[in-house]
Amino acid sequence: MSPYRMPPDGLLESIMLRLERERRRAFRIRIALAGSIGLAALAAFVPAWNFLSSEAAQSGFAQFASLVFSDFSVVTAYWKDFLLSLLESLPVYGSLAVLGSLFAFGLSLRSLSNAIIQFSAPSMRFTQVSR
Repeated sequence: MSPYRMPPDGLLESIMLRLERERRRAFRIRIALAGSIGLAALAAFVPAWNFLSSEAAQSGFAQFASLVFSDFSVVTAYWKDFLLSLLESLPVYGSLAVLGSLFAFGLSLRSLSNAIIQFSAPSMRFTQVSR
């Protein structure tokens, strides 16, 4: 008789099934969280874009920027003054809001793709072992 006890039958199977359930649960949580953040970022993009466009119109940034296309010779002649005027009228808060929402959306897409790649990768799935 051996001094070691044999593990109960089915112990390995139950452990592997539990690990697989936990892996699926973690995947669902990751997908839900990343999807929610992505949807919130997309929903925040529309008001941020509206804020940026209204801020650009109020500050005169749109008129200065359109000067590049309408009268490029004036821009090249007075490029230092033009750049200073453009920087002074730059809508900073609107730009930050739009870039922030795009950044959050990009991070959520990255998180979604990483979760899908990790889940679809071969895991330590249990295969029946014959004794």
